[in-house]
Parts: sequence; structure tokens; C-alpha cells
Amino acid sequence: MTIRIKILIAVLAIIFLYFNYHNLIGTYPIKEVKLKGEFVYVDEDKLYQKLNLFIGKDLMHVDLIDIKKNIEKNDWIKSSLIERQFPDTLAIELFEYKPFLLWNEESFIDNEGKKFVVEKTISIDLPSIKSNTISYEKMYSLYIELSNLLNKIDLKILSIAHAGDMLKIRTDKYKFLVRYSDSSQKFDEFINVYEQFRDTSKKNIKTIDLRYSTGFAVH
Repeated sequence: MTIRIKILIAVLAIIFLYFNYHNLIGTYPIKEVKLKGEFVYVDEDKLYQKLNLFIGKDLMHVDLIDIKKNIEKNDWIKSSLIERQFPDTLAIELFEYKPFLLWNEESFIDNEGKKFVVEKTISIDLPSIKSNTISYEKMYSLYIELSNLLNKIDLKILSIAHAGDMLKIRTDKYKFLVRYSDSSQKFDEFINVYEQFRDTSKKNIKTIDLRYSTGFAVH
């Protein structure tokens, strides 16, 4: 076979591929968008309305990264998984933030200790933590530590406010005053005598002050 004939065959093959690309590769028009998630805070209907605009588009040519970026612009969406399910389905799984604590009355901390902000504030009954000098990570860790201690005596923390070396801790039964620097030690000491305290204390006690070097005061 001469070189001229080989070149001619190559050119004809290129022309054939060019005009028959879609027939060879095939097209995959999207017929369905599947959404998976808990949808506690994300408006599922509004999201469906946006994503249904992809119906009819070629599954091969939609930009999954761009879709992911646009979906995660929603304040409540922590992450998402986008995939093509051939022949005709765009599948999307959403993972929402799970608000666990209210931080400084302006943002949330999720159940994994990550801070996030939502543009439209909503009312959620959550424990709150506050500090102008300590990071939210340290306050989150403090909340977890003290909650684990107070759970031993069936007390639930409702709020922690930090200022200087002072902590004001409100539980479902008492308010505690304690120094931040020795809070773990003081609560551990209090827990050890709690049963005796509960059996002998007056019922109208509202505040327990743990700032004393020995013992504590009640009000």
C-alpha cells in the first residue's frame, strides 16, 4: 500500500469520526435527577426546581464540579456527592450541617465541632457558649468535657459564658460559678459530694459557687 493511499485512508477515517462522533459515542439525555439527604434544614422542593433544569441535557457533558460548587453555596449544606448514573440519571447526595451549639449568638457549631454561619437566622433550641477571648474550638471542647462530667449527676448544660477567668454555667437545675482555670477539678470535687449535698441541701438553691479554695457556697 502506497503512502498516498495510507494518507487518504487516514483522512477519510478522520472525516468519518468527525461527522459520526455522537452516533459512535452515544448521547445520554438526563431524564431524572435523584436527590438523597435528610432535608432537615435544606428546602428540598426549591433545590429540585433548580436541578430539574438539567433535565434533557447530556449526562456526559454536565459539569459535576460546577454543580457541586453551586449546591454547596447553600449555608446548610456541609458537603455533597454528585455522580452520573448511566444511561439517564444525575444522582446527588447531600450532607447537612447538624447544629449542636450556638456560638456567641451569631453562628452555630455542628456535632463535629465545626463552626458555620447561616445567612437567614432561624430559631433552634440549642445550648449556647460565649467568649470574647477564647476560640470556639476551646469552648466546644470545654462544653464536651464539662457535659460529660455533669452527666454523671444528671445535670444538662444549657449555657456557658466565659469572661476573664470566670465561667457562668447554667444547667437545667443550677447555675454554677467557677474559675475557668480549674473548672474540671472543681466539678470533679463537686460530683464526688453531690449525693450528700443533694440529700442535705435546701430545695430552693439556685446558684452554686465553686470558686472557693475548699468547698463551695450556695445561694
